[in-house]
Amino acid sequence: MLRPLHRSLVAAVVLLAPVARAHDGHRSQSIHTHDLSAAFRAAAEEQRLVLAYVSDRPGKGMPIFRWPDPQKVLRADALVREAVIAELDREADADVLAALGMRAPAWVLYDEAGGRLWQHQGDLDLERLLAETGCWLTGAGAEARARANVARRGEEDVFARERLAGALAGG
Repeated sequence: MLRPLHRSLVAAVVLLAPVARAHDGHRSQSIHTHDLSAAFRAAAEEQRLVLAYVSDRPGKGMPIFRWPDPQKVLRADALVREAVIAELDREADADVLAALGMRAPAWVLYDEAGGRLWQHQGDLDLERLLAETGCWLTGAGAEARARANVARRGEEDVFARERLAGALAGG
């Protein structure tokens, strides 16, 4: 028989489990990968940009998506809707860093065709990342990508329509 304290802890875990937030890459409208080639394939399929982050700590992902503040999660929606997130690390993806001529941590935003739109070397917080990349995540470009995605997926696709609504609302 379980002791009362142990039973209370088990009950708390069971009750709080649905409240726990999963990694944002598991949200149904986001695409998250650890492979840059897969990111470009998904971006072509979904008419999205690619945001690559190369960590300076092997095995650690993009810090802005780990245990995010609820206010920051809402601000990240445009990023999650419009970009395939590719979390890389300096050891496994040294060739990417070499091609960029950068050291980790490094951030790079690519367009749908793989052209480099923006890059930053060093740490960034979510506010600065959005300030520096926001012009590609919203506006006419985002609307055109979202409309192309709706045309490809069909108007019955709820996530395609949600993405278009976000682009039309300006973020």
